[in-house]
Amino acid sequence: MAVEQVSAVIDRLRTDNGFRVQYCADPDEALSRYALDGDDLRALKTGDGLHLELMGLGQKWDQFVEALCGPHPGP
Repeated sequence: MAVEQVSAVIDRLRTDNGFRVQYCADPDEALSRYALDGDDLRALKTGDGLHLELMGLGQKWDQFVEALCGPHPGP
């Protein structure tokens, strides 16, 4: 269940500008509608890529960073 919730948050950050703005202004409020435990909340609020990797969501790390920071320039 947690994996699906974290994945849903990342997907929504990528596709819903209003949610992304709310997340950046008040992450606790934005994440309150998702069933996330303390570790998952902390990972999403701090950008803990290791936690995502341990959940099996390592492939979502780039999507998460891009949603919040924009695409990274290539080498």
